[in-house]
Amino acid sequence: RRYKIYLLISVVLEVPVNLRLVGGSHSAEGRVEVLYEGEWGTICDDNWNIKNAEVICRMLGYPVALSSKGNAAYGEGSGTILLDDVQCDGDEANIADCSHNRWRVNNCDHGEDAGVECSSTPLSAIVRLTGGDTAAEGRVEVLLSSNEAWGTICDDDFDYADA
Repeated sequence: RRYKIYLLISVVLEVPVNLRLVGGSHSAEGRVEVLYEGEWGTICDDNWNIKNAEVICRMLGYPVALSSKGNAAYGEGSGTILLDDVQCDGDEANIADCSHNRWRVNNCDHGEDAGVECSSTPLSAIVRLTGGDTAAEGRVEVLLSSNEAWGTICDDDFDYADA
């Protein structure tokens, strides 16, 4: 007996997408809008965080993401919500390289449009440790070049790699 075996190989390649920020008070902030297959649309804020914002800001040529915004902080978009449940590691070159639902698959409305605030200039900082028993331990404090007061770092998700 002879059998024919068919092998189906499927390869999915994400194509680079174009972005714009809309509704901010300056060009480095706003609602994230994505151009995909000739259509501008928004991104839902489910799982939206600073790592996603880092990818967006870098794609737009900004060196630093200052914050990620949800709940249509920069106003509600219109048209299709193109991405939902975006989860980036933060080092991706393109938002399409991040984990997400399939394009145009979402459970959102425009009240959940995602936004970012990027810095157009690199931030520099001085870091110190205070309150420890030695100079090599203690609470981490930061003095940003744009500020005159020392501040602390929130410990949410702060781990060994951050230290």
